[in-house]
Amino acid sequence: MRAHKRAIANWNPADLPSWLTRHAYQERILPALAIVTPTQITRLLNVSWPYAKAIQNGRYTPHQRHWMALSRLVGIVPSI
Repeated sequence: MRAHKRAIANWNPADLPSWLTRHAYQERILPALAIVTPTQITRLLNVSWPYAKAIQNGRYTPHQRHWMALSRLVGIVPSI
Protein backbone atom coordinates (compact mmCIF):
# COMPACT_ATOMS: atom_id res chain seq x y z
CA MET A 1 0.00 0.00 0.00
CA ARG A 2 2.86 2.36 0.76
CA ALA A 3 4.32 1.76 -2.67
CA HIS A 4 0.99 2.64 -4.33
CA LYS A 5 0.65 5.81 -2.27
CA ARG A 6 4.21 6.80 -3.15
CA ALA A 7 3.55 6.14 -6.84
CA ILE A 8 0.42 8.30 -6.75
CA ALA A 9 2.33 11.09 -5.03
CA ASN A 10 5.09 10.92 -7.65
CA TRP A 11 2.73 10.65 -10.62
CA ASN A 12 2.53 13.69 -12.89
CA PRO A 13 -0.85 14.22 -14.62
CA ALA A 14 1.03 15.80 -17.54
CA ASP A 15 2.40 12.33 -18.30
CA LEU A 16 -1.07 11.23 -19.41
CA PRO A 17 -1.57 11.66 -23.18
CA SER A 18 -4.22 14.22 -24.11
CA TRP A 19 -6.37 11.60 -25.88
CA LEU A 20 -6.58 9.48 -22.72
CA THR A 21 -9.47 11.11 -20.89
CA ARG A 22 -11.97 9.59 -18.48
CA HIS A 23 -14.38 9.34 -21.41
CA ALA A 24 -11.79 7.48 -23.51
CA TYR A 25 -11.12 5.12 -20.61
CA GLN A 26 -14.82 4.38 -20.12
CA GLU A 27 -15.74 4.13 -23.80
CA ARG A 28 -12.68 2.38 -25.27
CA ILE A 29 -10.49 0.76 -22.65
CA LEU A 30 -13.05 -0.55 -20.17
CA PRO A 31 -15.05 -2.54 -22.76
CA ALA A 32 -11.82 -3.95 -24.20
CA LEU A 33 -10.78 -5.26 -20.78
CA ALA A 34 -13.23 -8.12 -21.36
CA ILE A 35 -10.61 -9.78 -23.59
CA VAL A 36 -7.98 -10.04 -20.85
CA THR A 37 -7.94 -11.97 -17.61
CA PRO A 38 -7.96 -10.47 -14.14
CA THR A 39 -4.60 -12.17 -13.63
CA GLN A 40 -3.12 -10.12 -16.48
CA ILE A 41 -4.44 -6.94 -14.88
CA THR A 42 -3.13 -8.08 -11.49
CA ARG A 43 0.36 -8.60 -12.85
CA LEU A 44 0.38 -5.40 -14.88
CA LEU A 45 -0.81 -3.10 -12.12
CA ASN A 46 0.53 -5.03 -9.13
CA VAL A 47 -2.90 -5.19 -7.51
CA SER A 48 -4.95 -7.98 -5.96
CA TRP A 49 -7.04 -10.33 -8.09
CA PRO A 50 -10.39 -9.12 -6.64
CA TYR A 51 -9.39 -5.52 -7.29
CA ALA A 52 -8.38 -6.41 -10.85
CA LYS A 53 -11.73 -8.15 -11.37
CA ALA A 54 -13.53 -5.04 -10.08
CA ILE A 55 -11.58 -2.92 -12.57
CA GLN A 56 -12.46 -5.32 -15.38
CA ASN A 57 -16.15 -5.25 -14.45
CA GLY A 58 -16.21 -1.47 -14.21
CA ARG A 59 -17.05 -1.46 -10.52
CA TYR A 60 -13.86 0.47 -9.87
CA THR A 61 -11.95 2.93 -12.03
CA PRO A 62 -8.22 2.64 -11.46
CA HIS A 63 -6.03 5.66 -10.85
CA GLN A 64 -5.24 7.57 -14.04
CA ARG A 65 -1.58 6.54 -13.82
CA HIS A 66 -2.72 3.04 -14.84
CA TRP A 67 -4.79 4.00 -17.87
CA MET A 68 -1.93 3.99 -20.39
CA ALA A 69 -0.74 0.56 -19.25
CA LEU A 70 -4.27 -0.82 -19.55
CA SER A 71 -4.60 0.79 -22.97
CA ARG A 72 -1.47 -0.99 -24.14
CA LEU A 73 -2.64 -4.26 -22.59
CA VAL A 74 -5.79 -4.27 -24.72
CA GLY A 75 -4.05 -2.93 -27.83
CA ILE A 76 -5.63 0.49 -27.99
CA VAL A 77 -3.51 3.18 -29.57
CA PRO A 78 -4.50 6.79 -30.10
CA SER A 79 -6.01 7.76 -33.40
CA ILE A 80 -4.04 10.60 -34.90
